[in-house]
Amino acid sequence: MELSACCGTIPLLEFCHPSLLTLMEYDRNNNANYTRTLYVFILNKGNQNESAKILHIHRTTMIYRMEKIEAIMDIKLDNIHLMYNLYLSFMILKYADKGDFMLSPDI
Repeated sequence: MELSACCGTIPLLEFCHPSLLTLMEYDRNNNANYTRTLYVFILNKGNQNESAKILHIHRTTMIYRMEKIEAIMDIKLDNIHLMYNLYLSFMILKYADKGDFMLSPDI
């Protein structure tokens, strides 16, 4: 998928936050599911308790996962602008049919 611009076309995935693509690559290489965890976390506006319930994991497991995600992505998820950028990146991935993180029917 591409975005048309006055000077040509730009691949849509180039608008995704690069650290999200890093996390997705980490998941593929390590058979992990941190991208889905981050997706649920962002949809729940950063609420770790609610995200843990949706993912059917213990709250401390959620805390561990979020720390691991921040380390893999080399970011801090306490910035509202970053959270919004990641949300938009997830929507781009969804639109581009790259949404493997959305396979569960409960999100």
